Amino acid sequence: MSSNSSPNLRPGPKSLSSKEKVDIAPVLHRIDVRRHLKQRTNIEMKFALVVAVIAGVLMLGNAIAVAPSQDAAHAFFNQGKALVREGKPGSAILAYERGQQLAPRDPAIAVYLKAARDTAGLAAPAPPWWQSAARALTMNEWAWSGSLALALICGVTFLGRLLPTRLRQPLKTLSAVCALAIFVSITALLLRWPELSRAVVLNSHVIALIAPAKSAEPLFTLVEGEIVRAKKALHNFVFVHTADGRSGWVERTQIERVIPAPVPDRAG
Repeated sequence: MSSNSSPNLRPGPKSLSSKEKVDIAPVLHRIDVRRHLKQRTNIEMKFALVVAVIAGVLMLGNAIAVAPSQDAAHAFFNQGKALVREGKPGSAILAYERGQQLAPRDPAIAVYLKAARDTAGLAAPAPPWWQSAARALTMNEWAWSGSLALALICGVTFLGRLLPTRLRQPLKTLSAVCALAIFVSITALLLRWPELSRAVVLNSHVIALIAPAKSAEPLFTLVEGEIVRAKKALHNFVFVHTADGRSGWVERTQIERVIPAPVPDRAG
């Protein structure tokens, strides 16, 4: 054996050439993308679940309010009949209007409301078809239907993440239908939003003034039971618009909103 040889020496690891080196950057990038997509999916599912719970609470609240609304509509109906017998058509129309807000599909309220208007010499309003369609449901019912559609979309989104891709197409169709329902509900609520300012003239020979003062110049006379829109209030007066485009100030006690304002009127 040669003296230059060493029994403890072993051949070292073979170094990789530039062609044999493995580039792991794409692999790390794919792993990072998958991790990011997974995190985003989890966030979307949690958000969908939270929104679905909120929508469910809203639906439950609306469902609980349905029965009291029907009872209140019946009470307004009976109140309207009593006011007609007392010879107060303005207050009777107000009661019927409030009952119809709560029960728009009640035929008895519609018949008695028309009779009260005929007695007062008032023509029945003829709203365009889109407003009539918006009045098919109450504002609470439109809100309930929109909440239901929103809850379904959230549930479909949550469920779609768990199902195979081939089973997601029916869920996409359901989501599109629910999105359309939400759009219709929001549109109906926007069309009915001006109703919040509707008010009824309670007394006969109510004078609309040019300014919010008793000494102001008179403009025109309102008919008892007439529907006006209360735009703003100042002191003891309210600025109103009539259906035929007239406007003026009337005393606050001469009119009353169909849907009472949640807070006292202020100068606007």
